[in-house]
Amino acid sequence: MRPATRLLLALGAELAAFAGLHVLFREAWWWLAGAAFAIVATAAAATARRALRRRRGRSWLPTAIGALVTLLLVWIVYAPGALPIAPRGEAGVLDRFGALLDAGATSIRTQAIPANATDGIVFILVLAVAALALLGELVVLGVRLPGLVLVPVAVLLGIPLAVRADVADPLWYVVAGALCLALLAGTRGAGTRTRRAGGRARALGPGIAGAGILVLSLAAPSVLPSATPPDVQSGGLVASINPIVDVGENLRRGQPQEVLRYDTDNNRSVYLRLATLGDFNGDVWTPLPAEDDPSRAVSAFPAPPGLGEGIAREDRSVEVDVGSIGGRWLPVPYPATSVTGVGDGWYWEPDGLAVRGFGVNIFGLDYQADYLDVRPTADELRAPLAPGDQAASLALPAGLPDVIRDTALEVAGDEPTDYDRAVALQDWLRGPEFTYSLDAPVEEDFDGAGADAIARFLDVKSGYCVHFSSAMALMARSLGIPARVVVGFAPGSPTQDRSAYVVTTHDEHAWPELYFSGVGWVRFEPTPGVGSVPNYGANAPAGEDDGSTPTPTPTSAPSSTATAGPSDRPDVDPGAPTGSAAQSVAGWHTAGIVLAVLLVLAIPAITRALLRAGRLRRIRRGEDAASTAWDELRDTLVDLGYDAPVELTPRQLESELGREGPLGDLVAAVERGAYGPDADPARLVATLRAARRSLISQETGPVRLRALLAPASLFGAVRRGLEGRFG
Repeated sequence: MRPATRLLLALGAELAAFAGLHVLFREAWWWLAGAAFAIVATAAAATARRALRRRRGRSWLPTAIGALVTLLLVWIVYAPGALPIAPRGEAGVLDRFGALLDAGATSIRTQAIPANATDGIVFILVLAVAALALLGELVVLGVRLPGLVLVPVAVLLGIPLAVRADVADPLWYVVAGALCLALLAGTRGAGTRTRRAGGRARALGPGIAGAGILVLSLAAPSVLPSATPPDVQSGGLVASINPIVDVGENLRRGQPQEVLRYDTDNNRSVYLRLATLGDFNGDVWTPLPAEDDPSRAVSAFPAPPGLGEGIAREDRSVEVDVGSIGGRWLPVPYPATSVTGVGDGWYWEPDGLAVRGFGVNIFGLDYQADYLDVRPTADELRAPLAPGDQAASLALPAGLPDVIRDTALEVAGDEPTDYDRAVALQDWLRGPEFTYSLDAPVEEDFDGAGADAIARFLDVKSGYCVHFSSAMALMARSLGIPARVVVGFAPGSPTQDRSAYVVTTHDEHAWPELYFSGVGWVRFEPTPGVGSVPNYGANAPAGEDDGSTPTPTPTSAPSSTATAGPSDRPDVDPGAPTGSAAQSVAGWHTAGIVLAVLLVLAIPAITRALLRAGRLRRIRRGEDAASTAWDELRDTLVDLGYDAPVELTPRQLESELGREGPLGDLVAAVERGAYGPDADPARLVATLRAARRSLISQETGPVRLRALLAPASLFGAVRRGLEGRFG
């Protein structure tokens, strides 16, 4: 195989493996950017190698030139106008690159899968794939060990499995493996015309090592022990919570990961908000605006909007310990009065009192949040709404489906006050007509919180917290009650000794808040089987949660034989496997990928065996027996690493090989058959088999294995076609 062909196959395998990262990122432009830089890097190094081909012993020099060209292109694209050494007070090239690396690392920590490919992430991907492409060019054309291409390929293919074993796409393993196999099959060393001694064996050793790395990268997630407790499994990277993305997608992510732990001096568990979503455009709810205004530092919060002096309240605090989770929204109770222990960079937004970070992250924070435990009575909530109060939270988009307003009027239109109407909506949504399901929205082709999705939800009466909270908020607005949606965490589950609560990614939750004059914003819980009904509910005595809400099951003693449903763990998909069951599913998934790869790798051997069996049948039938036997002998020699040009006669080939015995007997039989029909086809078959056994027995084990798994004779036509087109 010519060098250009080998290089194209190696680069194709690397880009195919790079495409396997699509399960981690949205859209595809990140792949186009990485592929462009990889191609430039490879072309620059290969061109330099051709120009410097007379400089023996400096295989690294063209690779270094390719790296310099790539860095120059990175400079032009990612730091235009920046100088290597910038004047005082200005950012130089290294400063720009460092900022991009920091931004990329932060994005990786703070986004969920699939993530948005930010400039920082793409910068990291570009550098990584260009470096691996240069490594591929070096091992193929520099040190001439093409089998080592499987190392960068395995690195790229292993990244999705390192993040989470159940997201890898087997297609790109197959494509990359097939291209690597074609590369190894066509690789030869230097030697005589008939035998290139040691060339194939030289390529085979690294190839087997690389194949081993590839298989291990597939199997490792099922074999290696988990780094997290068995009740809360994690992916490879830190998970993230972004309140803007679809909550349902996060809830359907399989195994839960611990987000945080908290303890409180309250006698009740605590809802922790991330973002307040107050604007609705008909398709999505968006957060209320937040600014990095020093006057909004979290050391002191303003009084909550609308809270009157006469409403009962108690000062409470909660201590939060955030785990391996990232995000720019700080989990705090409502209404918070102060937060200590988080440092600078965190600011509250004035209406929802949510806390957003600017240039900071919640990862690993340990802080205390003081808040008011507000306890209004039902009579206080029945006060009429003041004219113009919270008018922005009454806005509804044009074209709102009629079913939303009509249903609200039917369910609660006859109630005397806004509060009674709100309770009627809550009770109806929590009633027997509705079921909690994470699957129904997907199966019914609706998801999210858009107006059309909510109209569909009211029809099928099955969904999850996003649907219940958005439906109640929109119906409340249609009845003239200011309403909004909050995204955060349900209270979680107490530890075994009940000294703290554990919150996982399966506790991510959405709930509505409605506004009442003299009281302000208050929480409702329309999602059945989740969290707790507030203490101002129609059937709940003041100061107590609704007794119908079950107590969460402690998480420190997980069961491997049962899967919690919505009734005992908030927002958990009842069909999602947990604990050892989930590990078993992931193990079978990985085993399926490994089996698929092995089957693909076995295709050449199976094809070659079927071709040989067909030839033997034709010989037995006397159909052009001599030339068929000669074709099989020549292909056997090619598989073993010999050159067997078609222009050589059987006698010339025997002379070049310098072998007698079974090979000589077969050559004589082929020569006889060339001038007339063979009198005994069965004897010709036996002679052919004896010659093949003799040739194979004289080779080393690695050569035999390569001849079996990657028979080069199968790739002759493909190789010649590629060389004719690209050579």
